[in-house]
Amino acid sequence: MFMWILFAMIFSVIYINIYGGERVRGVKTFNVKEFKPFDVKFFAYKEPIFIIHKKGEYLVLSALCTFRRGILNYNAEDKVFECPVHGEKYDLNGNPLNKKLPPLKKFSFTIKGGDLYVIME
Repeated sequence: MFMWILFAMIFSVIYINIYGGERVRGVKTFNVKEFKPFDVKFFAYKEPIFIIHKKGEYLVLSALCTFRRGILNYNAEDKVFECPVHGEKYDLNGNPLNKKLPPLKKFSFTIKGGDLYVIME
């Protein structure tokens, strides 16, 4: 039992020293330096997501269609997300072009040390 407590204490000290004294919540995705203006990147962990870079601001959206749950494709030419299952399209804010469907789920995120962490709860 003492060994586990000692291990936990050492791990905590190392973790705090590496990450600057505070814990980072979320799943590490990309470094923000990898994004150009208006880039859209796909990432999958518990759920597929899109990370959108708009003039220094970021938005994280679910990549699952709200109707048929198909994994959306990004059409860079038209700047829309398209469902391959039934053809629905969503704008870069996650709003459906067919107003009858709900918008895409938005995820919270944080940027620490240049890395974007998505909170997938």
